[in-house]
Amino acid sequence: MSPERGLEGAVAQLAEALWVLDDGDGIGMDELRRTFLHGDPDRALRALVERGLAHVDGERVTPTREGRETVSRAVLPLSRLGSGQWGRVVCIRASDATRTVRLSSLGLMPGAVIRLTQQRPAAVIQLAETRIALDLDVASRILVRPVE
Repeated sequence: MSPERGLEGAVAQLAEALWVLDDGDGIGMDELRRTFLHGDPDRALRALVERGLAHVDGERVTPTREGRETVSRAVLPLSRLGSGQWGRVVCIRASDATRTVRLSSLGLMPGAVIRLTQQRPAAVIQLAETRIALDLDVASRILVRPVE
C-alpha cells in the first residue's frame, strides 16, 4: 500500500468515526485515538483539519458541516449496496443492544468488510467464509462505505 493511499484510508476512517461518534459537542482526542484501527491518527486529523472537514478546539474534535456532508455522501445503508458489491461497516444503528451484541458475535461490527450476495427477500452477506441472512430492517440499520 502506498503511503498516500494509507493516509487517505486513515482520513476516511477518522472522518467516519467523527461522524458516528459526535454527539454535538465533539469527541475527545483520546476517545478518537482509541477508535483508530490503522495508521497515524494525528496525521489523519491534521489532513482533515487542512481540508476543512474537522475543527480542533483544545482536546475536542468536531466535524465541520462540510465534513458531515462528505461522510454522509460516502456512507449508505447495507440494504442499498448492489448485489455482489463489497462494503466496510461504519456503524450499526440497532434498535437494541442485544441485537448489536448478537451481530458482533458473528463478526459483524464496525470495520468488518462484507459482500452483499443477495438483496431479497432477505439481505444475505458474506463475512469472511460465513454467510449471514439479515431481515431488511436490520440491513437498513447497518451503515457501510462501499469498497472496491
